[in-house]
Amino acid sequence: MTATDRFVQLDGGRIHYLEAGEGAPLLLLHTGGASAQEFEDVIPLLAERHRVIAWDMPGHGDSDRLWRQRGIEHYADNLRAFLDALAIDRAILVGVSIGGYIAMDFARRWPERVERAVLAEAPLRSPAWYAENWPAFEAMCAIPTTSFEAAARRFRALTPAQHERWNIDRNKAGSWTMVSIAWSVRDFDAAAALAALRVPLTVAMGATGPTAHELDRWRSIQPAATYRLLDGCGHFPMIDDPAAFAEAVETR
Repeated sequence: MTATDRFVQLDGGRIHYLEAGEGAPLLLLHTGGASAQEFEDVIPLLAERHRVIAWDMPGHGDSDRLWRQRGIEHYADNLRAFLDALAIDRAILVGVSIGGYIAMDFARRWPERVERAVLAEAPLRSPAWYAENWPAFEAMCAIPTTSFEAAARRFRALTPAQHERWNIDRNKAGSWTMVSIAWSVRDFDAAAALAALRVPLTVAMGATGPTAHELDRWRSIQPAATYRLLDGCGHFPMIDDPAAFAEAVETR
């Protein structure tokens, strides 16, 4: 099933998104520096049962540029305005990395609008971690173009086409936006947001990704959640194994 490109105008600018399928609305929220195209292999699988919508978050893909720093809560505000513009009262939220943080904040503040949340690869990092690792983290974000060899280390089996898309999306976002995203992530208390969630919750982690070692901590904070550890996947499970990711999204 082919997704359709669409745009919607919000007060803060125009948002581009992909849409496919019919049924209960399901929102896909991509990682920092990427776009809705990150889910191109997952959308057809999920669209068999859902109205699937994957946005380009503000400053990314073909959505309008950012002109100032904004926190996770501002992206959640944008998401609410986006859902309002599409007349969607309630949806399944699926967020990866910073997309997971946006889903967390949205679900914490407007639980009545969340059918359930699926959080993937959203690290619960401390301020001390960011202080210690900031130079490398900033450099990773501030230099958009990545060699095939460097990018391939982050994927199961990166293809030349996926590498090209990776660099297209990162250059569309640009250095300033990507560093702005890094600060948004650094300033967000993900553990506190997670603890406050009162919606049905599925947590997906790549077995070789940066969050798998936090599994026990996640379970201690949200013991009632459903947990899926995806074999052979890293930080981008929707690319490493689209079918396993789609299956995890459907797990309740």
